[in-house]
Amino acid sequence: TISLQSIVTTYAFSRGAAFYNRSSFAVRQHVHQNMGVRRTSARKGEKNTNLCMSFQQEKATRPTVLVGVSGAGKELSRLANSVIEMTSGLTSAELSLLQTQPDGDNGVDIGCGVLEPVGKDEMGLWTYDTEIFDELLEEGKIGESDVILLDFGNDYFDLEEGKFSESFEEKYLDLLEHLYNINCPVVFVNVHPEASFMSPRSAATAKRIEEDLIEFSHYEIAVYDEGLSSPTILARDALNSGIDNIKSGEDSSNKKTLPTNRNVDSFDDITNALELNPEDSPENAAKIDQQIKNWNDVEWDLKRLLKLARRPARAVGDAMNKLDFGVDAFFLSLTFPDVRLSKEYLPNFTPDNDAMEFRADLINIAEVINREKVSAEGVIDVNSAEYSDSEKRFHMLRQAGLIRRMCRPYATRAPALETILDAIPLVYTVRTAHQAGTWSDDKEGIEKMFELLMLGLRSGVEVLDVESAWDKDLTKELLDEAEEIYGSTMILGSHHVVPDEVDDQEAIQLFKNCALDGRAHGLKVVLSTSKPENASQAERCRKIAIAQLKEEYGAQKGDIPAIGLVLGETGQESRVLNRHYTPVTHESLPFVAAPGQLSSNEIMKRRVAEGITPKKEYTILGHNIAYSVSPEMHNSAFATCGLPHEYGRSDHETVGEFVETGILSRPSFGGASVTIPHKQNIMPHLQKITDSAKEIGAVNTILVDDSGDERVLTGDNTDWIGIYEPVKRCLRSDEGGVALILGAGGTARAAAYAAKKLNLIPIYYNRTPAKAQELADSFGGEVLSEISEEALESVVQEHGEIRAVISTLPAAAEFEFDEWFFTKTLKESSSKPVVLDVNYKPYNTPLLIQCQAKGCRIVRGSEMLWEQGVQQFERWVERRAPYKVMKDVVLKNCFPKIEEEDDDDGSESDDDVVAVLKQDKVVGEAANATQTA
Repeated sequence: TISLQSIVTTYAFSRGAAFYNRSSFAVRQHVHQNMGVRRTSARKGEKNTNLCMSFQQEKATRPTVLVGVSGAGKELSRLANSVIEMTSGLTSAELSLLQTQPDGDNGVDIGCGVLEPVGKDEMGLWTYDTEIFDELLEEGKIGESDVILLDFGNDYFDLEEGKFSESFEEKYLDLLEHLYNINCPVVFVNVHPEASFMSPRSAATAKRIEEDLIEFSHYEIAVYDEGLSSPTILARDALNSGIDNIKSGEDSSNKKTLPTNRNVDSFDDITNALELNPEDSPENAAKIDQQIKNWNDVEWDLKRLLKLARRPARAVGDAMNKLDFGVDAFFLSLTFPDVRLSKEYLPNFTPDNDAMEFRADLINIAEVINREKVSAEGVIDVNSAEYSDSEKRFHMLRQAGLIRRMCRPYATRAPALETILDAIPLVYTVRTAHQAGTWSDDKEGIEKMFELLMLGLRSGVEVLDVESAWDKDLTKELLDEAEEIYGSTMILGSHHVVPDEVDDQEAIQLFKNCALDGRAHGLKVVLSTSKPENASQAERCRKIAIAQLKEEYGAQKGDIPAIGLVLGETGQESRVLNRHYTPVTHESLPFVAAPGQLSSNEIMKRRVAEGITPKKEYTILGHNIAYSVSPEMHNSAFATCGLPHEYGRSDHETVGEFVETGILSRPSFGGASVTIPHKQNIMPHLQKITDSAKEIGAVNTILVDDSGDERVLTGDNTDWIGIYEPVKRCLRSDEGGVALILGAGGTARAAAYAAKKLNLIPIYYNRTPAKAQELADSFGGEVLSEISEEALESVVQEHGEIRAVISTLPAAAEFEFDEWFFTKTLKESSSKPVVLDVNYKPYNTPLLIQCQAKGCRIVRGSEMLWEQGVQQFERWVERRAPYKVMKDVVLKNCFPKIEEEDDDDGSESDDDVVAVLKQDKVVGEAANATQTA
């Protein structure tokens, strides 16, 4: 019997009665083995590809593995902790407070932890056999919310020398291989040895095992010097300042002797000796602030990568793909040899575009590395440096990460990636020399191109551009890997005809070739012409090719977004005609990526003027709706995306009055939101009703289809999605259980429908049981005649834990639970329920305040409001919504106003909103701290 002692390196938590504190969990029937005796490594053989085939299915239930070699900043353990913050929803301060509690006494279930399988006892160093992990997984002791940390820079590796240490390293690699083969998502945290000030032993290890870490990992992020502490950064920069007497250890002006060794351990002394006090130097204070931001960006990038990796695979022809390759959506083609050179332009071009194209073929990697070396190690001769393939690979990976991080503050059009709202999508491209790029297309060049494309997949790009003209075997190998492992990345098959012209038949075939045998999620063909009358060739051939692909692959798989363009000034009209995901330049940039490129603003002006994207009118139908935030929310979204549409109010006492205005038949009518009291009465005036709207019995969205001979109006319901999405984000698994629904009105029907989609059994309570019974008859579940301890105990025994509480009661009811609900009903639960109150005013209802103080995750009605609005927007305009913009508008209107004595006009300022946000955060933190205590 051995003890799982390793967890003490980070946090140790409980999972209630079903999961003991991991620092005291015992694994039976596994004899502790000194690392001097080990099994023979199988890593030299082939990877177990049969196991990898099920990665897309099993990744959802497996723990995340972080592997790499930490530098002086202990990067891997800090990143592991940040992942736990993400999965638990708690701050680092709250987690630290939980860590101080006695084992098993903290009373808090966060459902996640970090496992670092290494330790030392009287027998020497030890780690785990692979069978232990299998047992932990089988018994549910570790799962998708957990992190397994394999840090080859761990201090334990420095405790032993010689063969014993090498054997220990091999054992750790065996564990990595096993975790990879049982389909745990493995992220290689590639820490730069020199920039991170690794110890000599760690740096040698990093070099020696790099190929193993790449082979047995799925994803990868690059960490340069972002993990270094502030004193280290200040001292490093002082040593690199070019002052010869400081570098030699003698400072004659200040009469101070400085250490000459650049070991990171000496940097605190150097900082003190040079009196590098940030309070006395705005420059040093700015460096510290920047270093904090740099590390936050690294943590953010890892969280983004993990959320993308956990997403379900995208099928070819999926409706979501069309939203991502959206109508009137644009991606900016970056042409800088180093993405950092784009910094001054980012505030201008990022808000006007939906994605960034990272042109790996245009990156001057030697220049990039030299610029890094100058900033970190003093001046270097740019023309003479030679770098290893490993060094070049690292910096290419880092360049892709840097541009995404740099765009964060300006990514107003970014779609939501669960809780990450500022991740602008990347189109990762390696364009070859004969297709308007610079990458060598000889045999060796093409092989290296596919290696770079693989690096793009590992970095977690949203779109991978794959040229269709090259080696079929290499293409198949790449696509196989993409489908098996990287299903959340979309493949864009492409071909550029430069400079020759082709006839229509050849152009149609090029489009079909870009389908990559039915495996591409989107197509892109760029033609060349010298004749203005051929500017429409790409659009004409695109339509024919898609029709043929539908016949060949079926209506869904063949109907994929297709980009068709013609190069040069004569082909500019093709960029106006192309509706999906058009590549663009920007007015602020000094040069364009391709001849004839226009900006998104120029294209939209021409589309509006030519009637390609005509101005549409949208409205909200209801009565007494002056309070509605929907007009501001949707108009802000239209403006952010450069769309000419307008959204207004239609306040009518009856639906008949609304219909009589004739708006439903106007050519300019684009759609509508519907609110009380008209959600049912509007249905007879519509030609189609979606299945969700039929089952819920209410319409809150009107869609317009003018593609046929006659207009078709469709009634849809997005209210249920407004409930489903935020509750799903808060649930820790889809293992079933109970959703307690309070109230029995129209919104309760949407709540019941959402509960079914969440795999939860709806249990209803309403003052009028007969109305609640109607819900049970429609959606299944049971009705409670009262909220009592006995009644809920019976529900839990029969159906499982209460996983969600959804209150559709009016705010005036001021409903709260009795204390026994928390102390008795939820006492044996493995986790507290998610609590949603559909009321968005007041911002904090009594129920939400009570449940948050008891440690429940809460969802406010404001979140439901913007979630259903996002769904409406995307259905109307067939592109991704600017999620954060819509969210911010709703929050600004829902926050309670803070009255201050010096606020003459009594209006709510931006400072008021910030104050409420801070106040709300403090209330939540205090509640969690109280619960812990």
